[in-house]
Amino acid sequence: NIYFTGTLALLTFILMVAGGIRHGGKAYFAHFAPGPWWIWPLIVPVEIIGTIAKVIALALRLFAANTAGHILLAVLIGLAVLSLKSLGMLVGLPVALMVVAGSVAISLVEIFVAFLQAFIFTYLTALFIGMSVNVHHDDHREAGAH
Repeated sequence: NIYFTGTLALLTFILMVAGGIRHGGKAYFAHFAPGPWWIWPLIVPVEIIGTIAKVIALALRLFAANTAGHILLAVLIGLAVLSLKSLGMLVGLPVALMVVAGSVAISLVEIFVAFLQAFIFTYLTALFIGMSVNVHHDDHREAGAH
């Protein structure tokens, strides 16, 4: 369901922003405007869109991977029903049995893909949150010089 993956992505976005503000304060917002001040009107919208695009890509990747398997299973089951209707019981039954066996194999692959996509979602969420809370402070270098 796209609402479920969207909610997970929205929570990731909230954690990214809240964690960045909590750990970095004003320095979190400074990373949206790198470079000279005169280029900020171009860079700041691109950085904000990039941050939002990360979480949208998370949601769509998880949704698309799970939906593709469901669509494939629906097509295969439809093929089994269609073969029984159009070819008759004598020819259609072996075809339907092969399709059902293929559907079981596809279901196992779909379970693997679901776990893999959940792992990738979790990994990228941890990566994005880690990137947002890792704010570089220039005052650490100055303190070490004294």
